[in-house]
Amino acid sequence: EKITVLRDYLLQTKCLEFLNIGGNKLGIGDLEGLDLLLSGISGHPSLKTLNLEDNSLGDKGFAKLLNVIPTTKRLATLFLMRNKIKTIPQKEIQNVFVGSQLKNFYMGSNQLEETGCITLIKALSHLSELKTFDVYKTGIADQACEVLATTLKKWPKLRFLNISDNKIGDAGAKELGLAF
Repeated sequence: EKITVLRDYLLQTKCLEFLNIGGNKLGIGDLEGLDLLLSGISGHPSLKTLNLEDNSLGDKGFAKLLNVIPTTKRLATLFLMRNKIKTIPQKEIQNVFVGSQLKNFYMGSNQLEETGCITLIKALSHLSELKTFDVYKTGIADQACEVLATTLKKWPKLRFLNISDNKIGDAGAKELGLAF
């Protein structure tokens, strides 16, 4: 019921810029609460920051969120840490951030592993205004570092890069070192 009240508020308000709903376990169960929340966020005219960290979204919840992101044209900061996301759907994420104003992206402590990290980096590679890319503890290894090293040249405004607690070896570290 509380999530219905929040959804109704989001549908009525046109001036909300920051929504922090982290730590509410929206992805647990049948995702009904997440569906309600996303219906309130979809197309929101002023939302700039969305914090969904620590909600156990999982792959299904993340896929639902990907459908809503393109409708939030002013979204500049997205927090998705600790959401049990394991799969980045390559086809679905490909065009999600086209035309996006995203500047800060936080995805740490999800189990993306090498393939998921590569898919994510490629999906965000065109965001020339990106200032923050936080993917600590996601499974980035040497191959993803090669893709990231190439992408760093496309992110001239990047000021914060967190790749700690990953599986980066000597080859990946060398690639990243050459990119800076």
